[in-house]
Amino acid sequence: MKICPNRMVYAGIAISFICLCTFDVTLLIRSKGDALPLIIVMTILILAFLLRYAATVGKVVILDSEGCTFSFMFYRKKYLWNEFTVKRLENFQGAYSYKQQPGVGAMFSIKPFHRPKWMGPSEFCMLTSPLSSFFVCFGIGDVRYPNAYTVDKTVFLDTLSQWDIEIDGS
Repeated sequence: MKICPNRMVYAGIAISFICLCTFDVTLLIRSKGDALPLIIVMTILILAFLLRYAATVGKVVILDSEGCTFSFMFYRKKYLWNEFTVKRLENFQGAYSYKQQPGVGAMFSIKPFHRPKWMGPSEFCMLTSPLSSFFVCFGIGDVRYPNAYTVDKTVFLDTLSQWDIEIDGS
């Protein structure tokens, strides 16, 4: 089962990068080079944030009976199912970015965690471990959520049960 990100995610990341470059050039021209150290530090911090965000919502997740493969740009890593310490269904509805959506889904992580109820799954994965955790949102019909890996709940859970993978809360 291959789970791909929403294409709008890539457009958002590209637009953010273009805005960053435009801001840097404008600031450099206006300051006549005096603010160069500040520009460099700000650029590094914003690029690190963008890269973590892109790794969280822009990676391709391939599930099979043995495990899960994360693929992002030149990075590719396979984790076996027994390596995941967290495999559970979660309610994302209390999260600020999922208030208007039926926020039920599943989270998977190599490291144990406790996600605050107010924090959305994409933000949580980005801040903790973007390349060793992932989440899926269960869509209703053809509804796809931005910044989310949307799958059909019955197909997803049936596929995992065929592979004898137990999910907490199911």
